[in-house]
Amino acid sequence: MFISPKKITLKTYQAGLLQAKAYRSLHTQMSEALKPYGITLPQWGLLGLLNDKKSMSPSELSQELGVKPPVTTSMLHELENKQLIKRLSNPKDNRASSIQLSDEGKRIIPAVEKELRKDLVEFLKDIRPTELLAYMKVLEKLSSKIAR
Repeated sequence: MFISPKKITLKTYQAGLLQAKAYRSLHTQMSEALKPYGITLPQWGLLGLLNDKKSMSPSELSQELGVKPPVTTSMLHELENKQLIKRLSNPKDNRASSIQLSDEGKRIIPAVEKELRKDLVEFLKDIRPTELLAYMKVLEKLSSKIAR
C-alpha cells in the first residue's frame, strides 16, 4: 500500500503508472461495451453532452470535451454520417451552427446508458461507494486544475 495514515510513499512514476492503468482498464471496458453501437468513447461523451444540454455549438462542445476544434469537427462528421446528430444553421449567421441529437440519437441514448451502467457497476463492484465518491472528487479537482 502506498498510503498510510501518516505518510504517502507513492513515487511520482508510480502515481503516473497507476493512473494510466486505471484509465486504460476503464477505457477498454467502456469501449468494448460501445462497439455494438458503432460509437467510440469520445463520441459517447459528445452524445451525452448533447443529451443533457439539448443543443450546443461546435465550439462549446470542444470546450466541454477538452479537445481542439478539428477533433470535434471530425467527431461531428462521423456522428452525422451515422445519423445520430443533426446540425442546424443559425438564421442570423450562416457560419454558426447548433448541434442537436437526431431522433436516432435520442433513441439509442437510453439503451447505451443502460448497457454501460450495467457494465460499469460490474467493473466497480469491489469499490465501496465512499471510495468511488472520493475518487470522483479528486478527478474533478484535478480536471479543474488542468482546465485553468
